[in-house]
Amino acid sequence: MMIYTDGTFLLADSVRELRQFAKRIGLPEQNLNQTSYFPHYAITSAYWEEAIEEGACEVTTQELYRIAQNIYND
Repeated sequence: MMIYTDGTFLLADSVRELRQFAKRIGLPEQNLNQTSYFPHYAITSAYWEEAIEEGACEVTTQELYRIAQNIYND
């Protein structure tokens, strides 16, 4: 499982992994955004800190979009 965050968005290699990780850090399921370019959660600084503590990989916004393209455009 690989989880990525730029401090604003939370993204994973799959929606299943994203939901599992979000549940682990306490993000409500209804916060999952699946209507945009890629499935993600928008996160606050408190959730960002929790995500990093739980092993999310911190990336730049540019890197996050590149990762999303690689995952969801293949």
